[in-house]
Amino acid sequence: MKKQALIATVATVIGIGSASALYASYTRSHISTDDAQITGHLDPITSRIAGPVARVLIKDNQVVHAGDVLIEIDSRLFQSTYDKDQAALARDMAQLKVLSATIERDRANSDLAKRESRRTLNLSKKAFATASRLDKDMSAYQMAQAQTKADTEAMKVLKETIHRDEAVLAIDSINLRYTKVLAPVDGRITGKTIELGTYLTPGQIVGYVVPFNMWVVANYKETDLHGIRQGDPVTIKVDALPGQTFHGHVDSIAQSTGAVLSLLPPENATGNFTKVVQRVPVKILIDPGSDPDHRLRIGMSVVPVVLTHKIR
Repeated sequence: MKKQALIATVATVIGIGSASALYASYTRSHISTDDAQITGHLDPITSRIAGPVARVLIKDNQVVHAGDVLIEIDSRLFQSTYDKDQAALARDMAQLKVLSATIERDRANSDLAKRESRRTLNLSKKAFATASRLDKDMSAYQMAQAQTKADTEAMKVLKETIHRDEAVLAIDSINLRYTKVLAPVDGRITGKTIELGTYLTPGQIVGYVVPFNMWVVANYKETDLHGIRQGDPVTIKVDALPGQTFHGHVDSIAQSTGAVLSLLPPENATGNFTKVVQRVPVKILIDPGSDPDHRLRIGMSVVPVVLTHKIR
C-alpha cells in the first residue's frame, strides 16, 4: 500500500509539474489581454453646399458601398445657375467667332489700304496723283490699322471673359455634382440625423459611414511586450459573439503607455510612489475575410491572443 501511495504521489507531482510547465510554456507563447476593443474610422456624411434635402436614400445601419448616393439636395437652383452660365459662355463663344471673322476682314482691308497708299505715294512722286488723294489714301490706311488694333484688343478682352465663363461654369458643374452626397467608402450607416426637407449647410455632419476595415487596440502589460513582434498572428475572441474566432496580426506597438496619453498623466515625482504595471497600446489588424458577414462593431470588447515568434 505504501508503495502504491508513493507511486500515486510521485505521479501526481509529475502531473502537476508537467501541467505547470505546459501552462508556463503556453502563457509565454500565447499572450492575451481582456483590455482590448475594436476600433476604426468614422467617415462623416457631410454636404459641401447649402440647400434643402430633396431625397434621403439611406436608413439607420444600412450597408452602403463607395459611390452610392446617400442624399440628394434640391438641384433646381444649381441647375438654373449652370444653364444661365452655360448660355453666357455659348454667347461669348459665338461673339468670339464673329469677332475673329471681323479681324480677318480688318487685316484684309488694312493690307488693301496699305497697297493703295503706296501706289498713290509712287504716283504723287511722278505728279500723277494729287496731294489730297494721297492724304485720303494714307488716312484710310491709318483708319484700317486702328480698326484692326481695336478689334484685336476687343478679342483679347473677350477671351479673358470666356476664361472667366469657363471657370464659373466649372464651379457650377462641381456644385451640381455636390447635390448628390456620396458614400466615401464601403461600410455601414450609423448616427443618421437627416430627414427630408432638412436645410443643409456646408460641413454639416448628418451621420457617419463606418468602414468594414476595423482593427483592435489591445492594452498589453509592459511586461508582456518583450514577446510581441510586428507581424505576429493573433486570434481574437469577441465577447458579443461567443463561439466565434477571428484572426489578425500585430500591426504596430505604440511608442508610449496609455497613461502618458491620458488627460491627466500621473506625476510620480512627488509624494509616495507605488509602482504600477503600465499598459501599452498594441494595434492589431483584422485579416481580410475574417469577418465576411460584417458582424464586428466599433467599441466591442475582445480578447486577443498573440501567438508569439517563440512558437514559430
